[in-house]
Amino acid sequence: MCVPTLIHWTGYHRILWPTDFSALAQAVLSHAVGLASDAGAELVLLHVLPPLTTYVVADLSGTLWAPLERKTLAAAQRQLLRLETQVQGPNCRTRTVLS
Repeated sequence: MCVPTLIHWTGYHRILWPTDFSALAQAVLSHAVGLASDAGAELVLLHVLPPLTTYVVADLSGTLWAPLERKTLAAAQRQLLRLETQVQGPNCRTRTVLS
């Protein structure tokens, strides 16, 4: 016979907010910030870059590919850091992840 065990809920420790930088993602950011602040949790701002092969014809030499990849990465990092400064506060620890 299985005896159910009681699990004590300790609240959120980390809240993930994935973003594509759209208006819809921005609209739910305040909810994620509120949850993280109330729980004393870390808020992780995540953006995943789409593969450039989706948008660019393969360039075997890398002359077009590498600069475009660097610019795309830098722009996404700037956006994440801008968002991080908007939500930082005494009760909200943040971290950005760019993949």
